[in-house]
Amino acid sequence: IFAAVIDFHTDPREGDELELIVEKKYMDDRFIRYGEVKLARYRGRVANHTGVYYEDLSGESGYYDESGQSLARMFLLKPIDFRRISSHFNRRRFHPILKKNVPHLGTDYAANQGTVVHATARGRVTHAGYNGGYGRMLEISHANGYRTRYAHLSRIHVKKGQRVEQKDLVGRVGATGRATGPHLHYELILNGRHINPQVVNRGGRGEPLGPQSLPAFAVHRDRLLARLPPSTSTSTLHLADATDSTP
Repeated sequence: IFAAVIDFHTDPREGDELELIVEKKYMDDRFIRYGEVKLARYRGRVANHTGVYYEDLSGESGYYDESGQSLARMFLLKPIDFRRISSHFNRRRFHPILKKNVPHLGTDYAANQGTVVHATARGRVTHAGYNGGYGRMLEISHANGYRTRYAHLSRIHVKKGQRVEQKDLVGRVGATGRATGPHLHYELILNGRHINPQVVNRGGRGEPLGPQSLPAFAVHRDRLLARLPPSTSTSTLHLADATDSTP
């Protein structure tokens, strides 16, 4: 829900609160599983966001903030669940293999061999194969002059020319090419110039709901917000039951 607006490796602080309203599925009186998250609210010292699940009049659904702005962005903040960032974007980084200053035009995410890599935005695959020091590398072309690269992969799950959607599985972490251990090297390029992937979405805003959808959205939002329990300083996870959900 918050993958494009909260970096959960850097933003959370002690005392932050997460509140959820979650659909529950039953067969007769027997609980089967959890369903859709209807509302999520993160309140913290660094990040504060509310996500309300809503389907508009055209049938498009997604998560919106309290003003009706989509929480979706063109890019996810990161393409992988990782252990740590082993090397940041740095135009004068000392290369551990070449033993000299070489621009490091991406972010290295240390992760276990085989960890799933996701496309950070929808686009078309322009390269899928071996590429020198990059090892097995995937490049995806996106709208508005953007490209992303995913390097040192152990496996590539897509082909050149294939269309991909945001969050699609596109590869798996490896250590191919010029790498000292398993990690993902991720690059973000705009009109031929590398930019720091860690500043993507900074200051960006999502698409708003149309004016014809806002009145119904406001009623839906307020009904869900009213279900949340009062905030306390001792509880860090609140769950409210969406009892009127469809079984």
